[in-house]
Amino acid sequence: MRQMIKIFISSLMLAAPAAAQTCMDAQELEASLIDWYGETPVGAQDTDFQVWASETSGTWSMVEYRETGEACVLSTGEGWPKNGPLPTNLMAELSAE
Repeated sequence: MRQMIKIFISSLMLAAPAAAQTCMDAQELEASLIDWYGETPVGAQDTDFQVWASETSGTWSMVEYRETGEACVLSTGEGWPKNGPLPTNLMAELSAE
Protein backbone atom coordinates (compact mmCIF):
# COMPACT_ATOMS: atom_id res chain seq x y z
CA MET A 1 0.00 0.00 0.00
CA ARG A 2 2.84 2.40 0.86
CA GLN A 3 4.39 1.79 -2.58
CA MET A 4 1.03 2.46 -4.25
CA ILE A 5 0.75 5.79 -2.40
CA LYS A 6 4.29 6.76 -3.49
CA ILE A 7 3.40 5.96 -7.10
CA PHE A 8 0.17 7.95 -6.74
CA ILE A 9 2.05 10.95 -5.30
CA SER A 10 4.56 10.81 -8.14
CA SER A 11 1.74 10.67 -10.71
CA LEU A 12 0.00 13.63 -9.10
CA MET A 13 3.18 15.67 -9.11
CA LEU A 14 3.59 15.02 -12.83
CA ALA A 15 -0.07 15.79 -13.47
CA ALA A 16 -0.14 19.02 -11.42
CA PRO A 17 -1.57 21.86 -13.50
CA ALA A 18 0.52 24.91 -14.33
CA ALA A 19 -2.23 27.21 -13.03
CA ALA A 20 -1.81 29.21 -9.83
CA GLN A 21 -1.80 27.15 -6.66
CA THR A 22 -4.08 27.71 -3.69
CA CYS A 23 -1.83 28.35 -0.69
CA MET A 24 -2.64 29.26 2.92
CA ASP A 25 -1.72 28.39 6.49
CA ALA A 26 -1.39 24.59 6.69
CA GLN A 27 -3.84 24.21 9.59
CA GLU A 28 -6.40 26.39 7.82
CA LEU A 29 -6.02 24.38 4.60
CA GLU A 30 -6.41 21.07 6.44
CA ALA A 31 -9.55 22.33 8.20
CA SER A 32 -10.97 23.37 4.82
CA LEU A 33 -10.30 19.95 3.27
CA ILE A 34 -12.01 18.26 6.23
CA ASP A 35 -14.99 20.64 6.54
CA TRP A 36 -15.72 21.38 2.87
CA TYR A 37 -14.81 18.11 1.19
CA GLY A 38 -14.78 15.50 3.96
CA GLU A 39 -11.20 14.59 3.02
CA THR A 40 -8.71 12.99 5.39
CA PRO A 41 -5.00 12.20 4.99
CA VAL A 42 -4.23 9.01 3.07
CA GLY A 43 -1.34 6.98 4.46
CA ALA A 44 1.73 8.56 5.98
CA GLN A 45 2.93 11.98 4.88
CA ASP A 46 5.68 11.50 2.30
CA THR A 47 8.31 14.19 3.01
CA ASP A 48 6.64 17.49 2.09
CA PHE A 49 3.58 16.07 0.33
CA GLN A 50 0.30 14.53 1.49
CA VAL A 51 -2.64 13.09 -0.39
CA TRP A 52 -6.03 13.88 1.14
CA ALA A 53 -9.13 12.00 -0.04
CA SER A 54 -12.77 11.26 0.71
CA GLU A 55 -14.09 7.76 0.14
CA THR A 56 -17.59 9.19 0.53
CA SER A 57 -17.47 11.85 -2.20
CA GLY A 58 -14.56 10.40 -4.16
CA THR A 59 -12.62 13.68 -4.19
CA TRP A 60 -8.86 13.91 -3.59
CA SER A 61 -6.30 16.70 -3.14
CA MET A 62 -2.51 16.68 -3.40
CA VAL A 63 -1.01 19.06 -0.83
CA GLU A 64 2.54 20.38 -0.56
CA TYR A 65 3.72 21.49 2.89
CA ARG A 66 6.31 24.27 3.07
CA GLU A 67 8.81 25.12 5.81
CA THR A 68 7.04 28.46 6.31
CA GLY A 69 3.98 26.69 7.77
CA GLU A 70 2.07 27.28 4.56
CA ALA A 71 0.48 24.51 2.48
CA CYS A 72 -0.51 24.54 -1.20
CA VAL A 73 -2.99 22.43 -3.14
CA LEU A 74 -1.08 21.20 -6.16
CA SER A 75 -3.81 19.14 -7.79
CA THR A 76 -7.36 17.91 -7.16
CA GLY A 77 -9.70 15.41 -8.70
CA GLU A 78 -12.50 12.93 -8.37
CA GLY A 79 -12.73 9.16 -8.53
CA TRP A 80 -11.04 8.14 -5.28
CA PRO A 81 -12.05 4.49 -4.72
CA LYS A 82 -14.18 3.37 -1.78
CA ASN A 83 -12.49 0.72 0.39
CA GLY A 84 -10.03 -0.44 -2.20
CA PRO A 85 -6.76 0.13 -4.01
CA LEU A 86 -6.37 2.80 -6.64
CA PRO A 87 -7.60 1.39 -9.96
CA THR A 88 -5.17 1.46 -12.86
CA ASN A 89 -7.56 3.56 -14.96
CA LEU A 90 -7.49 6.29 -12.27
CA MET A 91 -3.69 6.29 -12.35
CA ALA A 92 -3.77 6.61 -16.17
CA GLU A 93 -6.28 9.46 -15.93
CA LEU A 94 -4.11 11.32 -13.42
CA SER A 95 -1.03 10.90 -15.56
CA ALA A 96 -2.88 12.26 -18.61
CA GLU A 97 -3.95 15.54 -16.94
